[in-house]
Amino acid sequence: MSMDDFVGSLSPEQKKKLLQALGASETEEIEAEAGEEPVSEDFKVTRNDQTTNTRRTKVTARENKWVDTGEFRDVETPNVSRTPRRRGAPKKVDIECHVCGKTYKIDPRYTYGEYYRCNKCTGR
Repeated sequence: MSMDDFVGSLSPEQKKKLLQALGASETEEIEAEAGEEPVSEDFKVTRNDQTTNTRRTKVTARENKWVDTGEFRDVETPNVSRTPRRRGAPKKVDIECHVCGKTYKIDPRYTYGEYYRCNKCTGR
């Protein structure tokens, strides 16, 4: 049995008593060795302080606390007549699709160039 096996088999209290018997002064390193180790021999980390992460909280629905206080009750909408429509009806032009040959009526704003394609033929 080696010395490492012997020291490893001792409990933390026994390690502390052994160090006191050998005349060692108690420093933070000795207490850390005699106390609970965060990493065991099989390299598993054990943590005693289970701090909860307060930044990560579950999102839940809450009651809507908004209340309509009606801030601008003194403002009244004036009762006026609507403005009459003065613009004429749109004038459409006949145009032929250069792919399928069908004739369509469309607004002249949307025609440009000499080769017009209808909506069905655009994907061809």
